[in-house]
Amino acid sequence: MYTIKSKIDIIDYLSTLDWIIFFTVILITIISILIGQKLKDKTDNENDTFLDLILMGRKLTLPLFIATLVATWYGGIFGVAQIAFENGIYNFVTQGFFWYISYIIFAIFILNRIKNYNAVTLPNLIGQMYGPKSEKLSAVLNIINLVPIAYAISIGLLIQMIFGYTLNISIVIGVVFVLSYSLLGGFRAVVFSDLVQFFVMCITVLIILIISITTFGIDPLTTLPDSYFNPMGNYSILETLSWGLIAISTLVDPNFYQRSYAAIDFNTAKKGILI
Repeated sequence: MYTIKSKIDIIDYLSTLDWIIFFTVILITIISILIGQKLKDKTDNENDTFLDLILMGRKLTLPLFIATLVATWYGGIFGVAQIAFENGIYNFVTQGFFWYISYIIFAIFILNRIKNYNAVTLPNLIGQMYGPKSEKLSAVLNIINLVPIAYAISIGLLIQMIFGYTLNISIVIGVVFVLSYSLLGGFRAVVFSDLVQFFVMCITVLIILIISITTFGIDPLTTLPDSYFNPMGNYSILETLSWGLIAISTLVDPNFYQRSYAAIDFNTAKKGILI
């Protein structure tokens, strides 16, 4: 008989191999950041240095574009996993389908509108389109939109589960680590760390899928209530469609604009978003 625990201490289930894998990923991340810095073209031009810091010198290739966008945008892992666990395929509709529509709209329509502007950031783009007052207002809204509270808590929860520190200390450790390489290496460091995260994300999901099927098969699916296979779960159509409105936030997300302007050209950005 299996018993359900009210609390799981992750550290009790980690083996030596788990620790090796964990610290190997951290080490590879650091190495990848250093490699990215080594590949950076040496220049004394102040403007080029600024562009490299913010947009990687507009040299973001298609593979790197895909990796950094996936690693950056497919976040909220804890919340999304909870929705899937409690509501089944409703998770795919609200956290997948609606967002895919937004991606397609951005790639096909938005990129064609912004490709003729030599912008660096989303507020900079708005300033070129509508004037300096609009640029300042959008910059303030941009900062509010980018406050990474949920992500800071997420990385804090992960560190807390693994090492057992308090949540506050865990958040500080996680944020300091990310801030350190971001400030030192700029967008280039973010891209190369995202490359590692991209492969970790994809490989671990694949491993979980394979182990789940080989261990349990698909029989557990037959024990789930019908609501798990209902696209709207136990929610109304208005509640479901509200997620569609949230997904539209893609169209004003600074991450998409930054990566699009960092790409070697807008055709690369378009392909990258669709892929």
